[in-house]
Amino acid sequence: MRHIVFRTAQCGQVRSVTTTAKQCALLLSCLPLVGCGPSETSRLVDQQILAKQVLTSQLKDPESAQFDGVRAYVISAPGEPTQYNFCGSLNAKNGFGGYSGKQRFSANTAIAVLEQGTADFDQIWGKFCTDANGGKTVWM
Repeated sequence: MRHIVFRTAQCGQVRSVTTTAKQCALLLSCLPLVGCGPSETSRLVDQQILAKQVLTSQLKDPESAQFDGVRAYVISAPGEPTQYNFCGSLNAKNGFGGYSGKQRFSANTAIAVLEQGTADFDQIWGKFCTDANGGKTVWM
C-alpha cells in the first residue's frame, strides 16, 4: 500500500489516498490527460509551499516547525497574477534542541521575516498581515 497526495481534475483540490502500486501506476498514467489552468486554490497552495520552504530554511531544525493561526493575504496589485503573503506564528527547536516559543512570521515566495531579531517587525506585520488586505485562514 502507498499513500499519495495529488490534485484532482477540479483544478486544485488536494486529495490524499491510500492505494496499491498497480492503482498508483494507473492514476499517474492518467494525470497528463487532466488539463486545467492554475486556479486561485492551486496558486494559493503552490505559493504556500514555497513560502514555507523559504521560512523553514532559516530555522536550526526545519522539521520541528509547528505553525499556528496562519492566514494568507493578497499582496499583488489588481490585474496582476495573485501573489500571497502568509502570516501567523511558529514554534521551532533552537540549537539546544528545545522549543524556543511562539513567534510571529511574515513570509512569501521570496522572503520570510521572523519576529525575533527584526527591529521593524511591527511595521512589516501592519503592512502585510492585516485584515485590510483581506485574509484567508490556511494551514501550513
